[in-house]
Amino acid sequence: MTTQDLMEALNRTDERWLLEAEERLKLKTRRIPRRKLSYALLVAAALVFLLGCAAVLSHLRAEVPENGVHYTVTDAEGIHDINLPDTAMVVRVDCEAQGRLPVLRPGWLPEGLPEPGTAAGLDYSLLRLLRDGSELELYPGWRVRPFETLLAEAGLTAEEAECWYVGYHWEKPNAALLEIRAMDCCSIHERDLLLGMDGGTAELVAEGTRGSYEMLEIRVDYTDFYEASGHPRPAAESVKNYLFLFEPQEQYLLFLGGSDSDYSFETLEKIADGLEVRLTGLVFGERTGSWPYCMLDLGRG
Repeated sequence: MTTQDLMEALNRTDERWLLEAEERLKLKTRRIPRRKLSYALLVAAALVFLLGCAAVLSHLRAEVPENGVHYTVTDAEGIHDINLPDTAMVVRVDCEAQGRLPVLRPGWLPEGLPEPGTAAGLDYSLLRLLRDGSELELYPGWRVRPFETLLAEAGLTAEEAECWYVGYHWEKPNAALLEIRAMDCCSIHERDLLLGMDGGTAELVAEGTRGSYEMLEIRVDYTDFYEASGHPRPAAESVKNYLFLFEPQEQYLLFLGGSDSDYSFETLEKIADGLEVRLTGLVFGERTGSWPYCMLDLGRG
């Protein structure tokens, strides 16, 4: 039977022709069992590959807890039960327990924002972090080492450390705010990142990949929280957009958040695309403290 005959049989939906074609196909299949087996193996290999890819893209995830979140924390003072029934969303990152400190610097910021490190913006430079040591108690062994030693381990000069940031935060009084943060895997290992911890409505807007990053875009409406607290705000200031980007190979998380009125997801994405990220030589041990979560609510107070 020729190809033309088969096409004519399909077009006429003639049962006799279709049965004959089916029998001929069965005969051909029996004559080449190796090819059939190879095809099956290829299909199986493709499935394994796809499942493997799916597993790789599962480091970053978000969920809306039905009844809030509950933790039991044990420390030197005893056992503490922590109930947060109003939590709007939980973000979790599967990452390593140890890693190196990431620093960043923005290549593009929206018009009107001051440069990082200027008097108009909060200074979260690496230089300040290492020199002031205000947060170094979180990492065992850091406070007992001289500033010069830490700087040398970071692999930067003092001038360079002044231009690289662990974060960037800018806020005008009673107006929109923007925060950019680079979080090391030690800070987020086995810790829940809580959004709307004291109330709000969260929406998962998008999830997927962006370049080498796994991505989540989440919008949180804090209107109910502000009204319940007795400090209502305009609708434009009550909604916050959060962009999470996790780099699975380098093991760090970028967090960008801002008021919906000024910082749409398109704007946050543009900022993220322009970020330059660098892993320093500062290696973390395990973080001290037993708190299994941290809050990521902008302008909550």
